[in-house]
Order: sequence, then structure tokens, then C-alpha cells
Amino acid sequence: MAGVAQQEAQTTLLDKTVSWDEKFASCNWASKDDIIGLFPDYIQEQQKNARNKKLNNNVNIEYFSMKTPYGDRFLLKDTKLILEAKKRQCLFGENC
Repeated sequence: MAGVAQQEAQTTLLDKTVSWDEKFASCNWASKDDIIGLFPDYIQEQQKNARNKKLNNNVNIEYFSMKTPYGDRFLLKDTKLILEAKKRQCLFGENC
């Protein structure tokens, strides 16, 4: 009997999904964690990771290719593209 009651309890927990409106209504606006709980999942993951460690905002592409505006030839082909955070980059020249 205990197994049946436990299974019924699990199915009722699965059936009861909390809608966003219910989350918003029950949010404690004095709690930062409750407010973050209203954000999309990817933002919640970013916030969780930001607490644990320093996030790397650099862009590192191993095989980067860039064509001319007309698409007739390559300006950069199969090169590394590394863009560091909070630094300005510029590519200039005749066909850029």
C-alpha cells in the first residue's frame, strides 16, 4: 500500500506544474533568489555560474573565415579569431 500512495504522490507532483503567473504572484520581492527565479532558465544558469566562478567573456573561434563584401575572395581564411573582452578591435583595408 505504501508503494501505491508514494506513486500517487509522485504523479500529483508531476501534474502540478507552476505557471509563470503563479510564480509572479507568489514571488517574494525582498528575496533576490525569488526574483531570479522569474527569469528564463539560461539567465538563471548564468547567475548561478557567476556566483561560483569568474565567467570568460572572450570570443575564441578556431577556424574563422571572412569573405570580401562581394564574396569573390577571402580576407581571412581558416585563421584563429580571438576577441578579448572590453577591448576594441578593428579590421581595415581596401576591401573592408
